[in-house]
Amino acid sequence: MITLNVDPTVGAAYIKLSDEPIVETVEVTPSVQVDLGATNTVVGVELLSLTAEIPVEALDSSFSFPPFTSAQMLSRIWQPSFTYGSEGQGHAYVPPVLQTA
Repeated sequence: MITLNVDPTVGAAYIKLSDEPIVETVEVTPSVQVDLGATNTVVGVELLSLTAEIPVEALDSSFSFPPFTSAQMLSRIWQPSFTYGSEGQGHAYVPPVLQTA
């Protein structure tokens, strides 16, 4: 299950792709970090800014994703133009996104 956690109080978000334990975190850009599991598969993506763009091409060429997920899917889940309330943290289940050819 993919989840999106947003914390507008610190201006960050996390897209969780897997429950696999994190063994390494890689900085892709100053605003985007990728968490990897023991199998070197992406476990989650941390966005250190709510306006961060996900570098889809860099992620696709550098990392493996869990089955049925991809960097392209992340760009469909995360839109930096979203607006978030200031009431505190948000948490949402992200329904599966169908990949189109």
